[in-house]
Amino acid sequence: MNRIIFLDIAKAICIILVVVGHYMPDNSPMWYVMLNKVIYTFHMPLFMFVSGYVYIATKKI
Repeated sequence: MNRIIFLDIAKAICIILVVVGHYMPDNSPMWYVMLNKVIYTFHMPLFMFVSGYVYIATKKI
């Protein structure tokens, strides 16, 4: 199977968002708290969706 570059990029972005989401220093500014909440609304579901798609696409039936 040929790699789909867009999916690799999406997974990389999700991994970066997971790291950013887990980095929450004390006394964070309000904009960072809001950004963190936005990131948490989609980063893990998107990563699981992309990973599942890649897994199903590569599985031989």
